[in-house]
Amino acid sequence: MATREQKKKARREKRLAQENNRKKDRKDAGSVRAVLGPGTIQAQLPRKTLGPPGIPSELHVVAFQQAMAPDDGPARINDDREREFRVVVQLQTLIPLAAQNASISFDPTAGSSLLKVPRYELPKGGSVLVAVQTPAGVVRLHVNNKNEVSGAEFTCRGRSRAQALAIYDQHVAPVFDHISYKYDVPVNVASIAWFDSLNGVMGMNFIPSYAEVDASQLSGRYVEELRAFYGLYREALGNPSVFYQFLCHCKILEGAFRWKVPQLYKLARERGVELKAATPKVPQLDSMNTTAAVAAYQGKSIENAFTGFLEDEFRDAVAHFKTDDENPIEVTSYMATGRIGNVLELARVCARLAIEMLEAYISQLNQPAPTAGIGPTETPPTETVS
Repeated sequence: MATREQKKKARREKRLAQENNRKKDRKDAGSVRAVLGPGTIQAQLPRKTLGPPGIPSELHVVAFQQAMAPDDGPARINDDREREFRVVVQLQTLIPLAAQNASISFDPTAGSSLLKVPRYELPKGGSVLVAVQTPAGVVRLHVNNKNEVSGAEFTCRGRSRAQALAIYDQHVAPVFDHISYKYDVPVNVASIAWFDSLNGVMGMNFIPSYAEVDASQLSGRYVEELRAFYGLYREALGNPSVFYQFLCHCKILEGAFRWKVPQLYKLARERGVELKAATPKVPQLDSMNTTAAVAAYQGKSIENAFTGFLEDEFRDAVAHFKTDDENPIEVTSYMATGRIGNVLELARVCARLAIEMLEAYISQLNQPAPTAGIGPTETPPTETVS
C-alpha cells in the first residue's frame, strides 16, 4: 500500500507531466498560430462538394505552410494524442436556409439572441458576462455590442474533437437548455467551432444550404389527395431540427405503406383496375456523408429501408420520450443530432420516392383504359420489387 509521501510524489509527477504536455503543445503549435490565429475563416466552396442540402455535416480546415502529403490532412484531423481544444459556440436569432459562404468563426461575440443584458452588468471594456464553473472547467458566456448574450467558449484537453464535443454536450448545452426553460425563450445554437492548435486544425458543424431553382421551369400535376404528404415534406425541409425533419419523413413513409397504398389497392379492386406494383429502390446516396449501415440499403426497396432500418433503429426512439431499454434522447446533444443526421438523407430520399410512387399509382387509377399504366421511378413495368 502506497505511503502518504509516495502518493504526494505521484501527484507531483502527474502535474509535471501535464505541464510538460502543455509546454510541448505550445511549442509545436507556435508556428501554426502565427498563420492560423483563430478569428473567422471564410471560403466560397463549390456547392456540389458540400453534401446534400439541409443535412448536418462538418467542415474541417487544416493549416499548412508547405506542400502537404495527401494523407497528412486526415492524419492531423484524426490524431489521437491528448491535446488542447478551444471550443466556441455562437447563438443566432435567425435560421438561414441559403447561406452563401462557408465560414468558421471563433468570435463568441459575433452571435445574437433574445437574451439582453444591461451594460452596467458587464466588466468595463469586456464581453464576458459570466464564467460558469463546470466539472470540465470554466465556460465563459459572452455578450455582443447590442448587449445580447451571443455565445460561449471553453478550453479542454482531449484526444479527439469527439471528446471535446462530448464536453459541450455534458456541460454547455445543458446551460442553454436551462436558460431557455427559465426565461421561456428560444435559444438557438447556430454553430459550434473547435480549434486544435497542436495540429493546426479548425472544424465546425455545418449544414449545406439549398440552391436556388428556376421557378419558370416548375411543372407537374398537383394531386389533391396527397396534400398531407406534400405538407409533411415541405414542413421537414423548412425546419432546422433534424429530429423533426426525420419524424416528418417517417410519417410520409408510414402513411404511404400502411395507409395509402392499401387504400389505393382496395380502390383499384373496386374499379377493376390492375395496379402495376413497383416499389422504388434506394438510389446511390452522397458518398461523403453515408455510413456503412446506411449504404447497405442502397439498391434495396424503400419499404425495406423504412421497416427494417429507419423505423426499428431510429423512428421509435425519436417519436417517444424513451424506449424501455434506452435513456431519453437529449435533442440538444451534438452527438445525438449527428446520429440522426447520418440517416436523414436516407429518410428524405425514401419519403420523396414514396410520394412519387403514390402519384404514379393514382395516375394509373385515373387512366381511362381498364389496364393501368407503368409504375414509378426507373422500374420496368414487369418488375415488382418487394
